[in-house]
Amino acid sequence: QNNTHYNFLRMLEDMYSLPYSGASSAVVPIDYCWQSALPVELSSFTAQYLGKVINLKWETKTEINLDNYTIERSSDNKNFQMAGEVKAKGNSVTPLLYTFNDTEIEPGTYYYRLKMIDMDGTYKYSNLMEVHVDVPETWSLNQNYPNPFNPSTVITYSVANESRISLNIYNALGEKVSGLNEGMKAPGYYQVNFNGAGLPSGIYFYRLNVLSPDGKEYLSSLKKMILLK
Repeated sequence: QNNTHYNFLRMLEDMYSLPYSGASSAVVPIDYCWQSALPVELSSFTAQYLGKVINLKWETKTEINLDNYTIERSSDNKNFQMAGEVKAKGNSVTPLLYTFNDTEIEPGTYYYRLKMIDMDGTYKYSNLMEVHVDVPETWSLNQNYPNPFNPSTVITYSVANESRISLNIYNALGEKVSGLNEGMKAPGYYQVNFNGAGLPSGIYFYRLNVLSPDGKEYLSSLKKMILLK
């Protein structure tokens, strides 16, 4: 770990629960002197906003007895929560590439770090990655994934301005089979889980209706999905 006085300051701030000062908020604390050496060599770690998700990628040069990578996320660079987990290969002397998509995003700034956990429970953190998510420029309804699905799928959409929305599911006869989401929504990105366990296999449609607060603008979009049991 390469260190400067910023890393040292961050270490002291963490030790005494002090607020972060200046550039110390964007670096990792000095921690290797309290942790066992971890048998993984991380060569790169990137985070990129791709319009619907934040895509994280990292590459390792070697791994020995590594158990998993826990992805931790924070909106204030202070309080981190688990965003996901990726199982490690365990042992490798050749480069390995991992990827993770964070779909639970709204406009704002996010900080990510990897918690690299050995099979004996020891761990080490990666450097921090900062990603900024802008407010959507327009509303959109995206294709569900996976598709075909059984029995669950995820539907995502974006809202550019505060609007009243409704998201409904219809069968091939045009009959409404589910109402997933309705109400006022602030600008941002949203996702809804749809479970078709009680429905027969077939083609279904989902429609997003958007109504402006003043009632003057109405938008609608329809997409097809397949339930295959």
